[in-house]
Amino acid sequence: MFSQDDDEVNDLFQEVLVNLWKRFKSFEHRSDIKTWIYRVALNTCISIDRKKRRAATVRLTMDINLFEDRDEDTRQVDMLHKRISKLLPFDRRAYRLLFFAFIRAKVIIISENAKLFSL
Repeated sequence: MFSQDDDEVNDLFQEVLVNLWKRFKSFEHRSDIKTWIYRVALNTCISIDRKKRRAATVRLTMDINLFEDRDEDTRQVDMLHKRISKLLPFDRRAYRLLFFAFIRAKVIIISENAKLFSL
């Protein structure tokens, strides 16, 4: 109902369990325990779904040309820089290492292709 993604369903389930644990002391036994569990689970899922809908996400595409000055490409690069800046220092370094390894591999492939065409 709230998600088709297995990982997200597991996250929702875990969040429901945490909320049940936190709120158990406030259970007043005025209703059946099953009803109370259902309401906590439903309210948790609704809250998470609302948060997810509020957070507008924009997918980054990999088909941008860094040498052309197009507004869409500039916006994507800016978003990427903002996301990278939110990473922890160790994760930022790991990302940079992977990025530069990718660029180096791409340069090697291009130069190898250039050699093949020049023969």
